[in-house]
Amino acid sequence: MQQITKTLKVLLIEDSLPDAIMLEKVFNKVATTRFELKRVESLQQGVGCLFADEFDVILLDLSLPDSWGLNSLEKIQQITTEIPIIVLTGTDSDEIAIAALREGAQDYLVKDYGIDTNVFGLLLKRAIAHAIERKQVAQQLLRSEALYRGVIEDQTDFICRFLTDGSIFFTNQAFSRYLQESFSKIYQKNFFLLISSEDISSVSPLISTLNQNHPQVKLEFRAYCQQELVWQQWTIRAIFHNEEIVEYQGVGQDISDLKVAEIEKIKLITSLHESQERFRVVANSAPIMIWMSDAQGKAIFINKYWLDFTGKNLEQAMLEDWLLSVHQDDLARCQIVHRDALQDRKPFSLEYRLINHQAEYCWIFIRGIPRFNDQGQFVGFVYSGIDISQRKKAETMLTQQAERNYFLAEVSQRIHESLDLEEIITIATNKIHDFFKVETVFIARLESSEKFSLLSQQNSTSTNSRTIPPILTDKFLHEQDRFKLLQAGNTLTFNFSQVRQCNVTDAKNIESVSLSKSELPCTVVLMPIIVEKKLWGVFVVEECSKARTWQKDEIQLLEQIIWQLAIAIKQAELYQAIEQANRQLKELTIIDSLTGIANRRKFDEYIEAEWKRLAREKGTLSLVLCDIDYFKLYNDTYGHQRGDLCLQKVAQAIQKTAKRPADLTARYGGEEIAIILPNTTLEGAQKLAKKICQQIKALQIPHINSQVDMYVTLSLGVAGCIPSSGCSVAELISWADNNLYQAKEQGRNRVISYDKQALNG
Repeated sequence: MQQITKTLKVLLIEDSLPDAIMLEKVFNKVATTRFELKRVESLQQGVGCLFADEFDVILLDLSLPDSWGLNSLEKIQQITTEIPIIVLTGTDSDEIAIAALREGAQDYLVKDYGIDTNVFGLLLKRAIAHAIERKQVAQQLLRSEALYRGVIEDQTDFICRFLTDGSIFFTNQAFSRYLQESFSKIYQKNFFLLISSEDISSVSPLISTLNQNHPQVKLEFRAYCQQELVWQQWTIRAIFHNEEIVEYQGVGQDISDLKVAEIEKIKLITSLHESQERFRVVANSAPIMIWMSDAQGKAIFINKYWLDFTGKNLEQAMLEDWLLSVHQDDLARCQIVHRDALQDRKPFSLEYRLINHQAEYCWIFIRGIPRFNDQGQFVGFVYSGIDISQRKKAETMLTQQAERNYFLAEVSQRIHESLDLEEIITIATNKIHDFFKVETVFIARLESSEKFSLLSQQNSTSTNSRTIPPILTDKFLHEQDRFKLLQAGNTLTFNFSQVRQCNVTDAKNIESVSLSKSELPCTVVLMPIIVEKKLWGVFVVEECSKARTWQKDEIQLLEQIIWQLAIAIKQAELYQAIEQANRQLKELTIIDSLTGIANRRKFDEYIEAEWKRLAREKGTLSLVLCDIDYFKLYNDTYGHQRGDLCLQKVAQAIQKTAKRPADLTARYGGEEIAIILPNTTLEGAQKLAKKICQQIKALQIPHINSQVDMYVTLSLGVAGCIPSSGCSVAELISWADNNLYQAKEQGRNRVISYDKQALNG
């Protein structure tokens, strides 16, 4: 029994004063235990005390003014279930006592005044101690049961307890939900009857073998659930009492999905073996290369086509590294791609050259797909490969054709963009030399007497020789009427070691005429350039370091380029003819017909252009205006024909004196001549003007009626400035004209070059 060492607070609900006094005396005599007694006379007061204070035990009389019998106990239980209650009553009834205990009372004591108070005190003390202890144990038990129930109910596995005859007396909610039945209905079932009739015969013997040395068994069987047959797995444990089995505790779960998966797995394994066999049959029958590797890239399967293609036996192919058969130029790329594929475990594709059973390299295309096992682990690759040599050849031909078409379009565009004959010829030779990668390319023009002159040459070697090759000599061309073949538009090819040992090919008919059977190291292609149905020149390609076999499509491409070149040459020649005509026409419009020097129109255009240019460059522009002194008297004296001749001589003399390329001598009007002097200072222009006077005087053209000299003389006005926004061409001309006027006013036969500021002053 628990020893009470603290002061116990007791709530006494008793309306009888004598009984209360008696109980107080009893408590006072219990010397070993300290009690703090609180007495109330009604149930309502007792409830109030429970709300106001805490108590260790309640002594309850069942006969109260406001409550009677077990009703009082029920009301106290509604307030608290943790404080132990001892019923104190004057009614000695076993039925009431048992009912009170069932309702939650910890003890039932009858008030008997005939008993000695010491004895009754000991009984009361023992009852209180027992009540407190039983209440604590009950509370712990309730908590343990709640914890146990919580643990059991939290389980997703089925939990079932049943007797040896199979009667179920406990299940958790998981099993109840699984069966979709209430606990009351489940408790009416028999565990063994849940097992299918097909499996009960094998399950029962296993359960019956359980003993203390072997108390547990794990079973799998089919059971009925909602009238359906499902697979379950149970762990059955026997519970013993005095070495006898009193019940079984089972923990189970539905394994139908697992069983289905196992069945499917068996089917899959069987199917896998069948598939592998079918794969081998199909792979060995397939017209493509198929092989498999492990996770390290080592071959574990190779089909028959692969073996036939490479000419190897199975043992050799399995032991050898497949990279040994790869073309050297593709080896590094194959190693990198294959290594990365094994690391990344991703599909890949690859093209490379592989040697076949005829010791020839063929292009193949392979595709690698990673393989994984049931656990998702990488186990290697499966490869498939096909021979794409024909496709590669076709692709190469298409690529070459595309390159040639592009080259033809590019060359045609370039040579048609220019109208300069030299530039056209140079573009054609350079482009053809670079595209065909030949040693020498040149173009020669047919001159008179069947002679050729070299126009353009492009060499791969360091030689800078630009001479007509021996292939174009009269002697060689006239043999076998080769010159006539060229005139007829035929392309000729020559393979030779000596000039006279050669083959001639009519490229248009693709027929070869053998003229020598010797080994020939040099190749020459000779193509005519036909312009307006006449042989304009020849296009020559030389390869003298090695013999070269020209393909039909290469010759055709060259002929197309030469045809475009002929058109461009014709256009360039027409343009040159037009340009020549235009120049002649332009000269007629800007040259003075009498003097042969520039006319007034040219003067106006040129001085405006030079003014703008020198304004940008901050240069000096000077102008000299000349006038023949008393030229009217000269015409009157000698006649107009002599006057025209005099004017011509003066103009030519002035033009020879102002001889720099940028200087312009022009007839300004009548007998006036102007000289435009770009980048010439006023002092320089003045010196030139004086020199012109001396040159004219040196001509000694007689002028007997001149009032200043017996020979023809000039008056000159000079002006110069830096073109800017502050002045204009008109001002410069006006300044020079004013100075010319001053020269005439001051006696003629002189040069005046007053500056602008002096004139304004």
